[in-house]
Amino acid sequence: MDPRDRIIVALDTHDQAELLRLAKLLGPYVGHFKIGLEAVHAIGLKEALNIVAPYGRQRRCVFVDTKLHDIPATMAGAAKAIVRHPCVTFLNVHASAGPTGMRAVADVKGSAKLLAVTVLTSLDDEECVRIYGENAEDTVRRLADLTEGCGVDGIICAPTDVEALRKAYPRMELVTPGVRPKGAARNDQKRVMTPGEAFRRGATRIVVGRPITADGSPVAAAKLIADEIAEALR
Repeated sequence: MDPRDRIIVALDTHDQAELLRLAKLLGPYVGHFKIGLEAVHAIGLKEALNIVAPYGRQRRCVFVDTKLHDIPATMAGAAKAIVRHPCVTFLNVHASAGPTGMRAVADVKGSAKLLAVTVLTSLDDEECVRIYGENAEDTVRRLADLTEGCGVDGIICAPTDVEALRKAYPRMELVTPGVRPKGAARNDQKRVMTPGEAFRRGATRIVVGRPITADGSPVAAAKLIADEIAEALR
């Protein structure tokens, strides 16, 4: 796989002009665009996809990051609305929605890949204990175990969780946000790692937002990350 294809750039903006600018600028240097709740609610899914999809390096080039978590019928209905767009490669759900909810989405996902979110990378152990009753590592493993037999294609986890999950799920796609190149600000991310470290531990793809999009030279930042990935995978 081309190292560029392992980069999912998070286009977290509510501004259509900025969405277009970033898609045009970064399309040749990344594998996928991630459209999240900010763009979906401010611009609308269809319009956001129409803006970015023409600039992808391949026809299917968008990860719709809306983290579905509801009753199974509602999750399935939302998933149908997402995957009817042919440019969508990935969609996601919260693993904490449970096996029935994940299976409901898997049943309608078509050729798109379904990713299950374990623990958000903005949560540390203290917050995990307050929310889930156990630390982040144990919560991630428990939620990852829920995905078995549910038609899930991959797991979204912090890079600090990748090594253990790669051993447990050798064929699973592992997508890791919370990746920060050396010297980059952590922002609201708690459990972080450099791109090279994430891939050496077994990541399949990484999600990178501000370290690319907020850099003074986004293209140069994306190229540096692709080079670091290539070096790590040699």
